Amino acid sequence: MPGLSLVAGRLPLGEAALFFGFPGNGESFRVDRVEMDFDSTNRLMELAPRNLAVQGDLRYKSVHDSFSGPDLDDEVREAAGSLYGYLERLLNAKSYDGLWEEFEPDDVRKALDKLTLALKKNFPQSGKTVHDIRGGTVFGLLGGGREFLYECVSLSELRMVAAEEMKFLRGLFPHLDPQKSHEEESQISVHSVDAVLRAWKNRTVLKDGRQVKVEAESLFDGNISCRCVETSALERVLVNLTNNACRYSHGDAVELVILKASESVTRWCLLNSISESQKKWLSDKLAHNGLVLFQAGMTSEGQGLGLDSCADVIAQVFGYPMKAEMIKKGYLGVKVWDDTFCSWFHWPIYHKQPNDESCVCSLKQ
Repeated sequence: MPGLSLVAGRLPLGEAALFFGFPGNGESFRVDRVEMDFDSTNRLMELAPRNLAVQGDLRYKSVHDSFSGPDLDDEVREAAGSLYGYLERLLNAKSYDGLWEEFEPDDVRKALDKLTLALKKNFPQSGKTVHDIRGGTVFGLLGGGREFLYECVSLSELRMVAAEEMKFLRGLFPHLDPQKSHEEESQISVHSVDAVLRAWKNRTVLKDGRQVKVEAESLFDGNISCRCVETSALERVLVNLTNNACRYSHGDAVELVILKASESVTRWCLLNSISESQKKWLSDKLAHNGLVLFQAGMTSEGQGLGLDSCADVIAQVFGYPMKAEMIKKGYLGVKVWDDTFCSWFHWPIYHKQPNDESCVCSLKQ
């Protein structure tokens, strides 16, 4: 059976297309940038069972690793506030020239390093949280410097990923904006998959000095969260898996594909091409949906914390205290087909109620 190919080639979805009511006559059809070949695969739909259980009403309602309360160290408070302040100025910038009058990209790096050191000093067990803060898309792009930003990233895109990071930081550090943090946890505010696509389609990621584009498509048309804090948790998983895909991609693009696995859950798949040496390294690590790769420290590069952090979030969502059992059952995992690496996770569908309001932020603030 032919392998999966990305962006410039074909991304076969076979049975997935039939599942969504598309014709299954062995031909192919195109949805924007993604071409789906019915003959080559039902692989994405066969990654895991479709009937994965949601353990009650366990939507993600609060940040599982937040730093809050009166005992929060002043050093951490101040460092988080300084970093948040830079992002706030970025969010309000009208032009790059105006932004550089406020600060230089390196100023943000220094603020990020200061928060990193403060957290490691005062919260030695915060390694995964620190990893996820530093992995924010906005920090990678700012790390490219002025010239890269002028040439490769629009200010609107930079502002969007800054807003994404600010929402994440508010969840981790509620003192940054107590009122907004409370609203994002408590108010019903429905987010659609379209909002995610707007934020991720053609996103630029700068990883290890290399620019990679994210191509994103969905065969699901519905809602994926009912609170801003839940959407931020979903974004946290996406950022980690996307960073992983971009770091190891053998090409200049990675693919995000969103599917409806059942009436209860969606399936999110990140695909990237890999080299022969990467395939060799992975060859004995793929049993039980790649369980060993979700253990902290298991990596050929980097820190090996991103996949483990993803598992923490998905365990919260689906109510699984034992992450290993959850991975074995296919709630998230990894697989290799030929020259393609696929990581996936599931997220509950939200069925909008009559009095629910849609979020006006569209993931931008």
